[in-house]
Amino acid sequence: MNSKSKTSLNFEELLNWTYPRRVKTPTSDYVTFKAKDPETGKLKEKRYSLLKWREGEEREVMASQLLANVLSRLQQNWNPFIPDMEDRSSTLLDDVVSDFKEAILAEVRKKIKKEKTKVDYFSRLKMFHKWAKEHHIVLIKHCTEGVVDNYLQGNLVIKGNSARTRNNNRTFLSAFFGWCVKRHYLKSNPCKSIENVREGKKLRSPLSPAELTRLKEYLLKTDKHFLLAVMMQYYTLIRPKELSYLKLRDFSIKHQTVIVPEDISKNHREEPVALNDNIIRLMIELHIFDSPDGYFLFGKDFRPSREYANERIFRERWSTIREELHIPHNRKFYSLKDSGIIDLIAAEGAVNARDQARHTSIAVTNLYTKGGGKMVHEETKHFKGNL
Repeated sequence: MNSKSKTSLNFEELLNWTYPRRVKTPTSDYVTFKAKDPETGKLKEKRYSLLKWREGEEREVMASQLLANVLSRLQQNWNPFIPDMEDRSSTLLDDVVSDFKEAILAEVRKKIKKEKTKVDYFSRLKMFHKWAKEHHIVLIKHCTEGVVDNYLQGNLVIKGNSARTRNNNRTFLSAFFGWCVKRHYLKSNPCKSIENVREGKKLRSPLSPAELTRLKEYLLKTDKHFLLAVMMQYYTLIRPKELSYLKLRDFSIKHQTVIVPEDISKNHREEPVALNDNIIRLMIELHIFDSPDGYFLFGKDFRPSREYANERIFRERWSTIREELHIPHNRKFYSLKDSGIIDLIAAEGAVNARDQARHTSIAVTNLYTKGGGKMVHEETKHFKGNL
């Protein structure tokens, strides 16, 4: 009697895994199976959701592939609860992406990586992950050189992005897959033999005085909050990515300046920038400083917000305005900075423009490594531009 009971109890204990099966209900759809948890020695359930794929043929195909793949891996002694196996190339891409995100978040918490790096990485990873799903890339080992090259080629040709954008995506993917190699998800980096493409001359021209005047008149009537963004780009010469991270606490009405913190500055130096009279007047008119000083200057709809808004909001809104005003396509949002530098040089001289744009020689960089002793030029605050 006791012997029979013991055999019955040991049967499940001897199993290392159970066959994967699909469970579909009105609210869920997933593949489930059990594998032995090395910590407890007991079978533990593992689920993979299928809801990320569109219902119908796409989900059915992915469900079949997933069931077959999980079974094959289990038969080869794979265990999802043992993370540090020597060869992890058959890991689901979804799991690798989640693991990578956790690793980046940990580095941000430890201040190894900056918040803006995390935002950039997650944005580029999201685009690649979405493309991979659309092309049925299920496992990390399916991310071969040919697959990655097809993605980058489509990123350049089909989407019409610039060579620089394509190269930036390649740089990120090389970092991502390099991490995959270190974590034994891949044996080699598929980006290793993929070279950057040649970047052509920038097709960007400054706006003419007439275009600037027309732009200001139009935005005064239709969108004063975006006009503030336009003025910030033209007068302060602060880069769009830096603008997106500015908070109200970085501004000083008393000194008529804005500090670009080192953690958001491209050159990693904290420096003051002069605020033009026109900007101050518009900020007061829009009650910008009624919001908490921890708010981002430009959130959704270009209003102060506790939520960060990506720098692309400037380009997207600018594209719409440019079409409405029939401004040539080689006038980018960043062209406002070009126009501001040209006009400031003409009005106040090259030194003022250099310092306002934070363009320095090596000698000046050595003098102002912290930016603490650097002064803004009074003339820049009262510069009469064309905007």
